[in-house]
Amino acid sequence: MRRVWLVGCLLLHWGCEDAATSSASSGAGGTGGNGGSGAGSSPSSSDGGAGGSASGGGLDSGGGGVGPSCAGLVSAAGTTTETVIVNGQTRSYVLAIPVALDGTSTVPLIFGFHGFGGTGEAASQYFDLTGTEAAVYAYPQALPLPDQNGGVGWDMTADGVDVAFIDALAAKLSAEHCIDLARIFAAGHSHGASFSNHLGCYRPELFRAIAPVAGGGPWAGECTGSVSAMLVHGSADSDVPIDNGLNSREHWLEANGCAGVASAPSEPAPCVRYEGCSEPVMWCEHSGGHEWPRFAGAGIRSFFLGL
Repeated sequence: MRRVWLVGCLLLHWGCEDAATSSASSGAGGTGGNGGSGAGSSPSSSDGGAGGSASGGGLDSGGGGVGPSCAGLVSAAGTTTETVIVNGQTRSYVLAIPVALDGTSTVPLIFGFHGFGGTGEAASQYFDLTGTEAAVYAYPQALPLPDQNGGVGWDMTADGVDVAFIDALAAKLSAEHCIDLARIFAAGHSHGASFSNHLGCYRPELFRAIAPVAGGGPWAGECTGSVSAMLVHGSADSDVPIDNGLNSREHWLEANGCAGVASAPSEPAPCVRYEGCSEPVMWCEHSGGHEWPRFAGAGIRSFFLGL
């Protein structure tokens, strides 16, 4: 039985009075580079300054994964830039809803995390992750990291500002849209991939699966539980060498009880899927470098939506 988190500001330590939100229509225009440097290939290059901790309550879903009544939760299709206040700090994200939601059935929530120095806006474009299926996509924006000379990236500490941000954002989106609480996912590129690996460690009750592309980790000692994982890495990656991705793969194979088992080819090519895992694990090694490969967006979306 998968544990899912209650939504609503009362379950988050920052409280209802701090959950003010605002939005500004801004289509996610502009062009997107890959937003990912090699930052995050080692623990010392990825830890940001610690922030306020976040905690969430939970309940047993009974297997349905359906949250509070969706009556009245109508969501218009479109792409906007939104904000949420967490611990007194305004955080932003790109929200993409490809198909209008009428609140009659729950839909998945998919997060996409940009690389070091990148933006949520760019990730919402070059990831090619947003599909035409009924789902809600959120592309959060990271902040400057104190130990990275102000470079924008993710704080990967368990009690840091970005885990608190994602806790708050997941609760906000689940309260505002008809989200299936058992189908919340996280994909990321480079530094964002390493962050998705850590979220799989810190929040296995929240995330059904993760999809790190060209990342490393988790390095966290607090890593417990397991999530499904689709890991993508280029054999010619000189920014985050493929050994980082291989180590991530071994972590999730061990966590899912299938270390050392055989694999079989799986869609999309060049992926393989491992046999006998408690949660599905896929490895997608391609011949490219540190880029987000063309097959990744549609492939990750299919992996997520197939769970």
